[in-house]
Amino acid sequence: MHSDEAYSAVINRILSGGADFAEIFLEERYTGSINMVQGEVEGSVSGKLFGAGLRAFKGTRSIYAYTNELSLDGLMKVAERLKAVISQDRVADSVIDFRNEEFVDVCPVLFSPNNVPKKEKVRVMQLAHEGASTFAATISQVVVNFIEYDQNVWIYNSEGVKAQDRRVRTRLAISAVATKDGQMESGFYGPGAAMGFEFF
Repeated sequence: MHSDEAYSAVINRILSGGADFAEIFLEERYTGSINMVQGEVEGSVSGKLFGAGLRAFKGTRSIYAYTNELSLDGLMKVAERLKAVISQDRVADSVIDFRNEEFVDVCPVLFSPNNVPKKEKVRVMQLAHEGASTFAATISQVVVNFIEYDQNVWIYNSEGVKAQDRRVRTRLAISAVATKDGQMESGFYGPGAAMGFEFF
C-alpha cells in the first residue's frame, strides 16, 4: 500500500486527460477449493491474487484498465494510458483530501477461511457425503466441493472517498446421482453465505 498522496497523484494523472471522475480499486484475494468424490479427497487448490483496477469517466464514456504491477510507477503507467484515451489535457494537480468512509460490518467473520486447517474442512465434507450417500439406497455417486473466498479491497476516488472492505464467502456444493432400473437422475444442493467457517 502507498500513501494517500501517492494515490492522489495517480488519480490526478488520469484527471489531467480531461476525465470527469477517476478511481482506483485495489484488491488482495484468496481463493481455495477442495474436491471430494465418493468420500475421498481428489484434490485441493488455493491461490492469491493481487491487483489494481483504474477507471475513468468522461461524459457517458467509461474506460477501465487492470494491472498486477502495484508499484507507484506501475500505477502511474496505467494512469497515463487512461489519460491518453481520454485525451484532453488539463491541469489537475491538486492534492485530494481523502476521507475515510465509515461503515458497520453486518457480517463479521469469526473464523477466516484460510486460517482453518484443511482437516476441519474435510470433516465437514465427509459429513455432507455421509448425509447424501445414505439418503437412499439408489444413490450411486456423491461429489462434494468446499469453496472459500476472502477478498480485501481498498478504493480511492477523485471525490475524496477512501474506503476499505473485506468480502468473505464460504460454500459447500453437493452433487448426488441416483440410479434405478438403468436410469440416472442427479440432484444438487449448494448452501453458502457471506461468512467464514462459522457458517458450518
